[in-house]
Amino acid sequence: MLRDQLPADAERLIALIRPTIRITARKARAADRKPGASRLGGSPELAPGAPWPRGRYDALDFVAQIELGQLVPFATARELPRAGVLSFFCSWNQDGEWDHA
Repeated sequence: MLRDQLPADAERLIALIRPTIRITARKARAADRKPGASRLGGSPELAPGAPWPRGRYDALDFVAQIELGQLVPFATARELPRAGVLSFFCSWNQDGEWDHA
């Protein structure tokens, strides 16, 4: 389908395709409050003594943390550690748009 719609760029775009895992937000439950639990927004659980991540200019904004043990059933996660927490942070540019940090 992509080759038919974008023949000039199709091969370049197809080479960039990677497996993904969809993350769907839902209302938090009591079990979601345990240390290391996955969450969207709120406060991250940084390692003791770890500094807050910084971008080029300022501290980064916390986006999410994922409990890696929850990803074990997914084949696409086989290259990730089986335990621990993966945290996501971002930076915003002066126009209020997402920026590379």
